Amino acid sequence: MSRWTEAVLSAWGKFDRKTGDAQTLVQHLTDTAHIAGLLWDHWLPQAVKALIERSLPPGARDGRTLFCWLAGVHDLGKLTPAFAYQVWSLAENMNRAGLTMPTSVSDAGRAPHGLTGQAALQQWLREQYAFTPVRALKLSDVVGAHHGRPVQMTGIQDVLARGDHYLGGQTWHEARLEVLETMAAATGADQHLAAWAEVDIETTALVALSGAVIVADWLASNVDLFPYISPPTFDPARA
Repeated sequence: MSRWTEAVLSAWGKFDRKTGDAQTLVQHLTDTAHIAGLLWDHWLPQAVKALIERSLPPGARDGRTLFCWLAGVHDLGKLTPAFAYQVWSLAENMNRAGLTMPTSVSDAGRAPHGLTGQAALQQWLREQYAFTPVRALKLSDVVGAHHGRPVQMTGIQDVLARGDHYLGGQTWHEARLEVLETMAAATGADQHLAAWAEVDIETTALVALSGAVIVADWLASNVDLFPYISPPTFDPARA
């Protein structure tokens, strides 16, 4: 996961307003994916793992991979102008790297990163892996709900309808594709997504995944455990 483009590497994911320190988005996503693997191996109860895996299809019954991948894309919505402009000095770095920034996104409160992340993931699942609208909505809801509550369908429709305003133009779209494709390959999800598109994953399994992703994100966001570093490292030993 080390061959990121300059544009994606410029995206920030965490910022400490007291110190002015920042963490790159890809570092936080990588940390969260690695933590998810450890949580699956050492913490999640067997009954929860069985719950997640029983609705996956034979040959692709890999709940660990699904969990790690969702954890690895949970903050996809931070790769949008609506999020990035909140720290203008960091947004300017992104602008110089090719992610063109508007001077402001005055209604960014209507597009929190959980919402934009779900909208972008939902669209990708439909376009790249032929998920039905309902199946794409349900799986992407794990990303939308990673702060504890699901987003509203009307919000997703608004984000998709207004396109570039919240999500940015073509360079932003390409940057999110890079994150989605790289994380799918790094976790092995790219080997299963087409099969997962053919089944209805149980709602109870998706709720369990949502809770597990929240825990992984919470741990990976703890600066005492995961100090901000530059340049980023993608060594699993960090987790």
